[in-house]
Amino acid sequence: VCTGCAVGCNTLPGERYGRLKRVHNRYNAEVNGYFLCDRGRFGAGFVNSAKRLEYPGLRREDGRYDAVDHHTALQFMVEACQAEKIAGIGSPRASVEANYLLRTLVGEDNYAPGFSAGEQALVDLVLQLQQESTAQVPDVRQIESADAVLILGEDVTNTAPRIALALRQSVRNRAYTMAAALGLETWQDAAIRNLAQHQRSPLFIAATGDTRLDDVATRHFSLAPADIARLGAAVADIIAGRPPGQLPQGLEKGAAEIAAALCGAERPLVLSGTGCASAPALQAAAQVAQALREKGQQAMLCLAVPEANSLGQAMLAGPRAPRLSDLLERAGNGGIDTLVVLENDLYRRAPAADIQRLLQSVPRLIVLDGLDNPTLSASHLAMPAASFAESEGTLVSMEGRAQRYFPV
Repeated sequence: VCTGCAVGCNTLPGERYGRLKRVHNRYNAEVNGYFLCDRGRFGAGFVNSAKRLEYPGLRREDGRYDAVDHHTALQFMVEACQAEKIAGIGSPRASVEANYLLRTLVGEDNYAPGFSAGEQALVDLVLQLQQESTAQVPDVRQIESADAVLILGEDVTNTAPRIALALRQSVRNRAYTMAAALGLETWQDAAIRNLAQHQRSPLFIAATGDTRLDDVATRHFSLAPADIARLGAAVADIIAGRPPGQLPQGLEKGAAEIAAALCGAERPLVLSGTGCASAPALQAAAQVAQALREKGQQAMLCLAVPEANSLGQAMLAGPRAPRLSDLLERAGNGGIDTLVVLENDLYRRAPAADIQRLLQSVPRLIVLDGLDNPTLSASHLAMPAASFAESEGTLVSMEGRAQRYFPV
């Protein structure tokens, strides 16, 4: 399973002489079909990186590391983890099983899922909205079938490239409808393109900047996150027959146009995500999808999350899980004797000064990771972790699909 984003595309990695040589697409009709994005196909070079950690390292008093065997490293870890004040930080890029075992080791109240503070709240919200909405959470094949799409605040080409391809294919549905009326088969691609010319199914994008889908969009709105949320809420109000809330000047017609297109579609899709870091935008997307459902339409709601197992982490940890800020406060008060970090460079999750203060406050820091990084370099015990191509586990995609992966 590809770890490049949260779509969960299926792959066939190939190995030769102990090195990962290539990654091919593995056909899965419900996920990526025959396609794999460039990030998934060519982005696995880190597996062969010279910065890979190949053996455990135990830090001496002078700050240097001694290479030790796994037995010695595990003995140190067992002794360190017998401390009463122990905590663990998981990772949304590690498997469900690895995170579950770390949580079991340190206890639920001492386990943080490893998101940044803002990201944790957003991913928890995505999970909540998907669970509460009556709109369908679509797979990639269903996204391709959408005949009207609204994107609120997400640059899908960067956050979920395979979904971006599905959206490019969805705008051709109007052409296929026209072709069916004339008896043209779907495989007659040249004839269908000649028939449709520039006619496409409606695709509306409200984003904080330009996106690579703008060339096939019906309209693009370049807005601040707060205005994106207001636009979405206004569309939901119009669909539900309520007077829309206050909108920036010039967006009233746009909101009405979007609502009309979604109401006139058989398979409307609303898409948002954590990309612009706006909880109101996520909520507005769910409101639009729910308003369509209440009108009796087969609406779909797709919400993107940032990493391969982000949704799985939200499901495992729950909304009440401790955050990095909680562990920082606990460590500052002498409340952590041993901290175990799993496949997570904490300097990417919070300000460097805060993380440095956390790591310096912990008497014993154990880091399990595959690549050298600043968090691992601060550890007292560095333990090598296997990459996706060398291990077995489960990842939960943005769709909520649990998929098991195996070593090459």
